[in-house]
Amino acid sequence: MAKLSVSVPDALLGQAQTLHPGDTPSQLVQRSLTVLTASRENEPHRPDWAEAGLAVVGERLRAAAREDYEEGYRVGLELAKQAPWDWLVWLNRRKYHLTYVLNIQWRMKNHPDLDAEREMNRACRGASWPVEWYQALCAAFPGEMNDGGEEECPDRSDQFLAGAKQAFRDVWGYATQDIRQ
Repeated sequence: MAKLSVSVPDALLGQAQTLHPGDTPSQLVQRSLTVLTASRENEPHRPDWAEAGLAVVGERLRAAAREDYEEGYRVGLELAKQAPWDWLVWLNRRKYHLTYVLNIQWRMKNHPDLDAEREMNRACRGASWPVEWYQALCAAFPGEMNDGGEEECPDRSDQFLAGAKQAFRDVWGYATQDIRQ
């Protein structure tokens, strides 16, 4: 067994001794090293030669993801130009959970239920949004707003949705930065 001299901050050692009161400092270090090495043992094996190929593929896919994000941002910014104020308030209150908001709107159109109706009534503040707004959402998010008809549209990627959400957040930030002026 190897003998080591280890420096440990007093506060860290105190926390570890509080969590494991019967262990000596040597046992605490052994326990920590066991945890560190166990996490590596559970990782799948990746051959050393794969790193270069992963870097090339990763860079190509990062570029595609970046394009998807920027397209989502563009779409979100365009939608925000025509979005009803109440809709933006709703999205903000829902912490920009765009798929949730789209799902509620989809349910109201295709399979109305009491929960969706209550949510929409709160969001719309008792009024309804223009049909053009719903059509704009359907065009921007064809997969999420598809009614299951004959043409299947894929859902947007997480990167696209993240870009759209960020555009809505940015618009909200500009719109509410100092409303007294």
